[in-house]
Amino acid sequence: MTILIGSARLTTTVFCALVASSALAGSLSEPTTRAALPATPPASMTNWNGYYGGLTFGVARGDGTAVRSNGTGAVIELDVSNGLFPDTTDGFASDVIGGVTLGYNIQRGDFVGGIEFDLSTSEYVATSEFSRVDPGPLFPGVDTNTSYKTEVANLSTLRLRGGYTTGDTLIYGTAGLAAGRVKNEFSLNMPNFPGLVNGYSSPDWIENETRYGYVVGAGVEHRVTDRVSLKAEALYYDLEDVTVEGRDSANFPGQELDYRFDNDGFVVRIGINLTF
Repeated sequence: MTILIGSARLTTTVFCALVASSALAGSLSEPTTRAALPATPPASMTNWNGYYGGLTFGVARGDGTAVRSNGTGAVIELDVSNGLFPDTTDGFASDVIGGVTLGYNIQRGDFVGGIEFDLSTSEYVATSEFSRVDPGPLFPGVDTNTSYKTEVANLSTLRLRGGYTTGDTLIYGTAGLAAGRVKNEFSLNMPNFPGLVNGYSSPDWIENETRYGYVVGAGVEHRVTDRVSLKAEALYYDLEDVTVEGRDSANFPGQELDYRFDNDGFVVRIGINLTF
């Protein structure tokens, strides 16, 4: 009887040891897994990732500043000393501006960065005029009128954007490249110039090309649905300066009058974006 009881106890002990050993081996053989980092923002955070497109509408204001950069020849130098041509002239102008936008955002936590392209279809013209009467001695009493014009059309930008979100709102700064079709022009008119029935009108002194420069700005964008957002932004652009050379070899040989045009301005606009 004692032998049977002892054998039963021994059998029970061995069985428990085998079970414990098996459980330990199983736990050691199972790989340990870690939770993957989320690929998108948490559900409680607005998701700004992805491509988007939209429409913009606002106002552009341009600077038609022209600065006299050169005046050569005895007649021109005398006219400059008589105050017939201004040192600087300003001609601000504004116009309604509308366009399209395409962009892409990448979000990392509260930070949102990306790239954006926009094209505007407006056109504005900044003009200024300057008039004086020639005091002589070469052409006393002759009315001397000059006109200065800056025309900017099809303004486009390619910019980086970066900012931080607060709730459903993104506040951002932006900077990049700008381009636009720019026409700079100045002209001289003397309606009572002696010896000419119709007076004197200068030939076309014009520079008309696509100009490049930079743009900087800031804005705010608010998500009204999962895919639709509204924005407001202000941009400053500065396209390259242009020098227009005024020469008329047929009527005034050896005389030249040049003006440098400053082609910059501001854009203030609102827009609507749709995330794809």
